[in-house]
Amino acid sequence: MDRVPRLLVELLRLTFADPRAGARRVLALGLPVATRWQALALVVALSVLFSQVAARLVGAEDALAGLGASPLVAFLVLAGFSVAMAGAIHAIGRAFGGRGRPADALLLVVWLHAVGFALQLAQIVLLLILPPLSPLVVLAGIVALFWLLTGFVAELHGFRSRLQVFVMILVALLLISFALALVLQALGLAPTEV
Repeated sequence: MDRVPRLLVELLRLTFADPRAGARRVLALGLPVATRWQALALVVALSVLFSQVAARLVGAEDALAGLGASPLVAFLVLAGFSVAMAGAIHAIGRAFGGRGRPADALLLVVWLHAVGFALQLAQIVLLLILPPLSPLVVLAGIVALFWLLTGFVAELHGFRSRLQVFVMILVALLLISFALALVLQALGLAPTEV
């Protein structure tokens, strides 16, 4: 039982030191596809729960509140976004000559959520200790996630240029966000304009 937390801490350290090596190590775990889907459900549920708790701790509005009053709606939207992100990472990477597999893209999105969760914990501690630094702490977290994602995608598809991968990620996120906004609006879940 003690082995799992130790492995997670080791993977976090490796991921922050070298995102490509961290991605390689996560993929080398060889988790079954069913376990990857279960892990996705777990990290998305933890993200929704932690988002609500963190917002109350710092007296801010829940970042996922705009997705509907129900945590279930927030869970479904975040899970849908995660699956779409994994699909986009796979499809766009393959279109540019990458070699990544869909199940591996899903696993790396799960790992990105897990790392993001660890970053959120660190951010909350810093925000409680040094509230005036909150904008810088949040910005640093966003930059770190993009840096990690760029390394993950480069490793998944065997790309050498991180700059090209970064541009590909920005385009994919823009397209996914636009598509998600259209779906939310069609479902009546998008915020209305005043």
